[in-house]
Amino acid sequence: MTMRWTQMVRNMSVALLAFAAAGSAQAAMIATPVTNTAAQLKEWNLIAFNNIVQMNSEIEGRTFVGGNIQATNGQYNFTATSASANGTGALTVVGNTAGQKIDFKQGDLVVGGNQGTYQLERQTNGTTVYVGGTNSAGLQNNLSPTTGLAQSNPNFTAALNAQKASLINNMTSLSDNLKALASTGTASTANNKFTYNATGSFNVINTTVDQLKSIGDQISITSGTGKTTIINVAGNLSSGSINANMANTGSAQNIIWNFYEATDLTLGDWQGTVLAPKATFVKDSRGNLEGNLIANNVSLYGEVHALNFQGDLSSVGGSVSAMPEPTTWAMLILGFGMVGSVMRRQRGPALARA
Repeated sequence: MTMRWTQMVRNMSVALLAFAAAGSAQAAMIATPVTNTAAQLKEWNLIAFNNIVQMNSEIEGRTFVGGNIQATNGQYNFTATSASANGTGALTVVGNTAGQKIDFKQGDLVVGGNQGTYQLERQTNGTTVYVGGTNSAGLQNNLSPTTGLAQSNPNFTAALNAQKASLINNMTSLSDNLKALASTGTASTANNKFTYNATGSFNVINTTVDQLKSIGDQISITSGTGKTTIINVAGNLSSGSINANMANTGSAQNIIWNFYEATDLTLGDWQGTVLAPKATFVKDSRGNLEGNLIANNVSLYGEVHALNFQGDLSSVGGSVSAMPEPTTWAMLILGFGMVGSVMRRQRGPALARA
């Protein structure tokens, strides 16, 4: 029994080492899953559950697109000074890419489907392009994309879909949990201004889309170091945009605007993270969005700046996975599958001799 167990362990070791050696290049392109809600807000500047249309604009941090992206002179992760410790791409697209140009820095371009953008440009040596399907770029500036990964490495596709599912679940749960919080104060609307100064370590105020749209002068939220502010916004913006002057109070990284009901939303200049999981979101050409952007679909005509949320959500319920991601299980299953294959091949001749 001991000899059989020793031989089994030896077989497993040989198979797993062979798997690791054969798949080391492929494993490098599969980022470590990010499953904690707060960590996801720090990892990605923009998260679109489905599609993005981007026109001559920049997303300063990392971007995750659950569907397809149409990019006209799109720039990604341009403020990053180092790559993600998790191996997360500068731009990750589960579906297909199309359009004129994708320009990326400090991280790879990862495309689950077909890469159809005409021009690919990298700003950091050592970064590259990984594609599940085909690549039809006309200009790719010394890049040599790796293609066909959806067939050659099923874990490539599984990892992207698992991360997408985790992001959708966590961000939707976060929005639901935030809207259920009891209010701790109210904003002032005196003199046609929407003003709030955070006093506690965790602050919750409620408002509506209509109220914000009616403000003709300024929106000013002050939430300094050690003070987290959640602004729950009811209602939908079916037409027009919220274009009040948004005061820069230096508080953007401590604020979440939770547009929990909006299915359509257009914003101009904005300070703080925008959480709109049901919305088709439009960032118009006025000013910048200073913070995270999480939405169902996104159209960008202005910049999204990498002032990712840094506030404290420890008192808020949320979806934090304690189980291995499906990708991890897939890798284990594949590894053990290879072990079984090796063991069957070794048993085969013995059975034949019997």
